[in-house]
Order: sequence, then C-alpha cells, then structure tokens
Amino acid sequence: MANKMLFGKSLAEYDDNLDNLDEMLSKLTEDEINELNNDIDPDNALLPPSQRCRDQTTKEPTGPFNREKLIQ
Repeated sequence: MANKMLFGKSLAEYDDNLDNLDEMLSKLTEDEINELNNDIDPDNALLPPSQRCRDQTTKEPTGPFNREKLIQ
C-alpha cells in the first residue's frame, strides 16, 4: 500500500494529531475558539440560516441614524 500524503504530510502524522485533539482544544483561548467557530460552516440543511451563518452584528454603529438623509 502506497504512503498517502495530504498537504505534504503522511496521513499517519494526522492520525497522531487526532489522538491529541482534546488536549489541543483545551489549550485554546476564548478568542481562538470564537475564531475557529467563525471559520466552520455547518453543512446541515435542517439548521435555520440564522444558526448556519456566523453572527456579524457585533460591529460598532457607523454613525447616527438620519432618516431624512437616507430618503434624499
């Protein structure tokens, strides 16, 4: 059986890393966990879109709301 490679590493090396997955995840900070969650898009059609997409509403307002200026 040929030695299979993924991204230049042997698949056996990835198996070794998977054994330590819980240990690696426990060392992540809260910010790193949030970044990881933002990068993962669950592929589940049963989830509503609000739960499939990351929350992008944590931005600061760009300025005061001015209805008259928006209508012009």
